[in-house]
Amino acid sequence: MDLVTRRQRWLLAVSVLVTAAVMVCLLYLFPMWLTRDSKQEEALRNHLTTAVGAAIPVALSFVGVAKFLLDRAKHRADKFHTAMDRLFNDNADTRADAVRALEQMMSYSPDYRARTLEAFADLLRTRTAALTGNGKRQQLPNDITAILTALRRRRPRRDDPPMNLIGVRLPRAPLHALDLSSAQLADADLRYADLSAANLTGANLDHAMLTGANLTGASLRGTRLTHATLVGATLTGCDLIDAALEHATMTGADLRGLNPGMTAVLTAAQIASATNNPNPEAAEEP
Repeated sequence: MDLVTRRQRWLLAVSVLVTAAVMVCLLYLFPMWLTRDSKQEEALRNHLTTAVGAAIPVALSFVGVAKFLLDRAKHRADKFHTAMDRLFNDNADTRADAVRALEQMMSYSPDYRARTLEAFADLLRTRTAALTGNGKRQQLPNDITAILTALRRRRPRRDDPPMNLIGVRLPRAPLHALDLSSAQLADADLRYADLSAANLTGANLDHAMLTGANLTGASLRGTRLTHATLVGATLTGCDLIDAALEHATMTGADLRGLNPGMTAVLTAAQIASATNNPNPEAAEEP
C-alpha cells in the first residue's frame, strides 16, 4: 500500500476515535459541568443526545466519503505501480500499453505526473540507443511511438519537471508540435527529425545533431545550441530570440522567413553559409 494511503487511513482512524471521545464528553461530562441539578442535567443530556443522534448520520456520511476517497487512492496507487512495472517489460507492446495507461493517470496528482514524465524520459533515452539516422525513415518501436503521442497530447503545466533527454537518439522521428521546453537535449541525435512547430523554449541542445532537421515555426527562444550541427536544417519562421548559437554549424541551413531582428544571434559567417540567406547585407559584413 502506498505510504500516503497508509497515512490517510491512520488519520481517519484517529479522527474517529477523537470524535467518539468528544461525544462521550459532550453527553456525560458537559451537562455535569453546566449544572448541579440532576433534573436539569438529565434534561440537558436528553437534548444533547437528540442533537448528537441527528448529527450521527451526517458524520457517517462524511466517514463514508472519506473511505471512498481512500479506497480510490489505493486503487489508483496500485494501478500506477503496476503500470510502472510494465513500463520496463521486455515486450514493446506491453510497454506501449503501460505508456497509454500512465498517460491517463497523469491527471491523478502532480506526483504521479512528474514520475510519469521522468519515466518516459528514461525510456526514451534507454530504448532509442540503437536507432540510427542513416537510410530511409525507420519505424519507431510501439512504446516509443506511444510516448511521443502522449507527450504531444499532454497539456504542459508550470510544475512539470524538465525532461532529461541528454543523448537521446531520435533521428527522423516525428516530433511535430511537441512541447520540449526546458528539456535537456545536449548531445541528442535529432538528424532529419520533424520538429516543426515544436516548443524548444529554454531547452539545452548543446552539441546536438540536427542535420536536415525540420524546425519550421519552432520556438527556439532562449534555446542553447552552442556547437550544434544544423547543416541543411530548415529554420523557416523560427523564433530565435535570445538563442545561443555560438560555434553552431549552419552550412546549407534554410533561414527564410526569419525576422531580421532574429538574425542578430547569428554570426556573419553563419548567415553566409546558409543556403537561403534572409539578410544578404549581413553576410557581407566583416
